[in-house]
Amino acid sequence: MSGSKAAAHFTQLDWVQQQCREKLDFAPFPGTLNLDIDPDYIPILTDLQGADAIELIPQGSDGCAGKVIPLSIEGIRGAIVIPEREVNIHGQNIIEVMAPVGLRESLGLADGHRVTLFIDRSGHVPLDAVIFDLDGTLLDSIGAYFGIVRSTLARLGFPQVSLDVMREAAKDGEFEWARVLPKSAGRNQPGLLAKIQSMVEEVYRPMFEIEAKPIPGMKGVVDDLVAAGIKLGIVTSTPRENLDCKLEKLKQNGTLSHFEAIVASNDTVRKKPAPDPMIECCRQLDVKLENSVCIGDSRSDIRSGRSAGMKTIAVLSGFDDLHALSKEFPDAVINSVAELKTIIDY
Repeated sequence: MSGSKAAAHFTQLDWVQQQCREKLDFAPFPGTLNLDIDPDYIPILTDLQGADAIELIPQGSDGCAGKVIPLSIEGIRGAIVIPEREVNIHGQNIIEVMAPVGLRESLGLADGHRVTLFIDRSGHVPLDAVIFDLDGTLLDSIGAYFGIVRSTLARLGFPQVSLDVMREAAKDGEFEWARVLPKSAGRNQPGLLAKIQSMVEEVYRPMFEIEAKPIPGMKGVVDDLVAAGIKLGIVTSTPRENLDCKLEKLKQNGTLSHFEAIVASNDTVRKKPAPDPMIECCRQLDVKLENSVCIGDSRSDIRSGRSAGMKTIAVLSGFDDLHALSKEFPDAVINSVAELKTIIDY
């Protein structure tokens, strides 16, 4: 629901920004999202204020004290803001939620929409293993994929398509060329698809050798996870025969040897978004699914991890955007693996 706009001032106070960084691991976006909760949940909220609330204490006379309760809203980290009783301008069934992004805009919300809140009762996610996707998560290789598509369309004399169209063609983990070809091309002709495959094979390795590179900050995260005794694996939609040119990038920056299990798309009967690759990776690592987290940049990564019973973290460094990823309800959304320490305790 629409609010009074007063929260925009509160969330931007210097001491609020500083304490949110220290206690919640994010700096709040100006303003809050006001939510009308069902009366049945008011007793639960009251209980949380005592058990899980974190205090925000003003410095000097600049503002009033308040409390926050960490949570996620449709996969985005945030917190319920609980002002002191004397400055609470809303009724008890209205709560205010702040986050590092504008929630109304990011989630496409309007008055009357329903959202789901997940209270973070531990503050961090304990785990035994982290399973990474490769492209867009560990490797900045999205430019290489887009380059392959553009190059192939140009060589065929077909018009180029938007990035949104390419994303839709790849949303289920395997690129559907019929979605990017013009109708006049006879999209499903075996001869045309065979020609496309041949063209892709010609440029695939050179494109990745030139364009792909490790995501900034990923080496430090990988090194820290290993030092903490957490096992690491990779589950990728890349076939085993095309994997070496990508893994070479990890070898060059000294992280490849840290991954004890690597599952390619043709290593299991079913590929992502099915749970099979995640299950196989955890089997090889000898860890329980429920004690593991999968991290990926696409809808298929999150679906695969969730269906396997794992915690899931979406990163915004690759193929899908926040709007698409939030619809899969990951446990958290971060900009890249470089921010992993903010939500995982290791």
